[in-house]
Amino acid sequence: MSSNDGALFRVNPSTGAQTLLSDFGVGTPAGALLRGVAVVPEQPTPTPTPTPKPVGGVVVPTSKLEIAAPFAALAGLIIAVSAVVVVKRRRD
Repeated sequence: MSSNDGALFRVNPSTGAQTLLSDFGVGTPAGALLRGVAVVPEQPTPTPTPTPKPVGGVVVPTSKLEIAAPFAALAGLIIAVSAVVVVKRRRD
């Protein structure tokens, strides 16, 4: 490979070590002729999410009825009070 042919290297940012990825089809050993190259910045190693520490308590399964019952009772109370008000206004 002459100095004008060029080459593509991967450079380790930590050590500066170069790894030959392609010499564009020339040289010994002949590398692959690349059709397109994308330069992507090195992604940092994700830090693992720490496991949360338990704080106590008990997990109890709930049913839909247990969740909806207070709202149904409130709706019934509003309907009953509204009915009383309507009946009183009609008598007056």
